Amino acid sequence: MHAHTHEGEDFSVAADAFCRRYILRGIPSLFSALRPLYSDPAKVELLTQLLASYESSLRETGALPPRLDGGPDDRGAAPQQQQQQNGGGDAAANGGVKGSGGGGGGASGLRPIELSEAQRRADEQERDQLAWVLHALSQHRSWLGDAEGALAASGEALERAPDVVELHSARGAILAAAGDVEGARRGRGGAGVGARGLFRAACC
Repeated sequence: MHAHTHEGEDFSVAADAFCRRYILRGIPSLFSALRPLYSDPAKVELLTQLLASYESSLRETGALPPRLDGGPDDRGAAPQQQQQQNGGGDAAANGGVKGSGGGGGGASGLRPIELSEAQRRADEQERDQLAWVLHALSQHRSWLGDAEGALAASGEALERAPDVVELHSARGAILAAAGDVEGARRGRGGAGVGARGLFRAACC
């Protein structure tokens, strides 16, 4: 991330452009990517404000706030991309043949891939932007020494997306940092239980 070369408002603009890509795409490693910036207290404070603005906007409007750089609205990018990936309409679901009709799998002879209920639920959870913001906030607060706030954010993220493995792993790390070794062991133990873990186990 090149935001380490910026200061003040310029840093906030660069950090916003960087962070929202992770949130919109459901990439769990945002905090790890930001971690080198935490040696600068001023940048930590600006990241605190940025993440808080994400949380507030998602709770109030269901979307991230407008980009700080004034760029085009990208807040609907993730759902649109996901729709394309998961079918993009009848054409993709029928092997690229639109209006193939019922029976026989269409002119191509291909049948649409059917996701299990667990897979569909996991996919939906991974598109939950507030869950990813809370995930980042939980790690951010843990680094700041706010164990209570970190666990609250982690707990809500898991309530929203219980099948996302990375959220369980992060909660285990937060509990370990807070000195709860047994809780950390239990939290990390849940990391292999979600729909993704069950799907991988069934396929192996």
